[in-house]
Amino acid sequence: TALKKTAADDAFRDAWRELDAAVRRRAHRMSLLEVGIAMWSYATLRASRASGDAPSPTRGAFLALERRLAMTLATARFGDAKRRDETSVATATWAYHAMETRPSDDAARALDAALAKAAATLPAQETAMTLIGVASTGTWRAFDSKKKKKTTTTTTTTTMTTWDALVENARRRVHEMKPIELAYATWAVAIVSFVDETTPPSRAFFETAWARAATLTPGVDFPEGKRGKDALANFYHAYLMRRDAVDDAPPSAVPAWLHADARDAWRAQAKNDVNASAFHDNVARDCESLGLTAEKEALAEDGNFSADVLLRDHDAIVECDGPNHFYVDYQRPEPLGADANPNPGKYDTRKESRVRKVKTEARDKFLRARFTRVIVVPWFDVHGMQPAQRTAYVRARLEDAGVLKKDAALE
Repeated sequence: TALKKTAADDAFRDAWRELDAAVRRRAHRMSLLEVGIAMWSYATLRASRASGDAPSPTRGAFLALERRLAMTLATARFGDAKRRDETSVATATWAYHAMETRPSDDAARALDAALAKAAATLPAQETAMTLIGVASTGTWRAFDSKKKKKTTTTTTTTTMTTWDALVENARRRVHEMKPIELAYATWAVAIVSFVDETTPPSRAFFETAWARAATLTPGVDFPEGKRGKDALANFYHAYLMRRDAVDDAPPSAVPAWLHADARDAWRAQAKNDVNASAFHDNVARDCESLGLTAEKEALAEDGNFSADVLLRDHDAIVECDGPNHFYVDYQRPEPLGADANPNPGKYDTRKESRVRKVKTEARDKFLRARFTRVIVVPWFDVHGMQPAQRTAYVRARLEDAGVLKKDAALE
């Protein structure tokens, strides 16, 4: 933690390589607590990286931690006074979110079994961490939807899935959560039901969450700077997902500041947090060469979403999805020798999977409700293409979408 701000220094990189190698050698002897700490360390460094220059774990170290995580979760003890294992499983789950990767199949099954036992005893902060980790990585999809967890009170016994048990615990602990924890928990519950229609929303959770949010005051309960703005933006994103999905968040049910401070924070992100890369420029140029008028980073009419390339005359957009829209895949073998990443400290796109992030799924659902045609161009489809090849690819995608008529002479 003390060295994370110097991640670009050669001395730090040398020390980090030694630590990474030690994790790979010693992970099999770690306790659940130690696995959680190691995963937290990797995740914290990655989440705080500046300009993508922080080193990532090697595949060997990360897979060694995952194997040990699955083993130690099987013997975890939940419900004691210290809640140590609850903190460890929450930390590990959150680490997947911060590292922008998904658990392996074995790790997901182990998390499912452990969280089914731990859900009711997770403290407020750990509940929020777990929800964001499970939701943002799509891990709930790997959970056994048929498995039921029994929850017994003095008068009734109910059964629920692991995800439902986590959401119910969040509802019970809403008033114990700090404002930022509440923002992320609300976002997590909203996005799962938004992108997965087989997972019904918890109206009881949202009623409780909006009621608690109404007691908060921007500028007082949220820190100044990026963390506070991000929390407000997440509240508004959650509101939009609930509104677009089932319209169960009428103005009277949410705090007034949601339509002011939170909305402004969200729209500022939509307007300013853009990454106009050469990829975007090239695709826009291809569209123009095909006779179309292309606008880069144009806002939708409601101001809530930004389109990479807007073809206004056709009510169509083209989204240029770079590596940040896909999970990092530590399951893929790393290249060796001359094919290895030439700069181990830089973000290596060769670790990218072809699995799109949940938040990108949500973006597409929003955009399809606002534009007649949404064309998504993943980076790996055009990577390495010559300009003429890329233009032909873009033409084909536009023709398939009905933006351009197919040229019979080319068929």
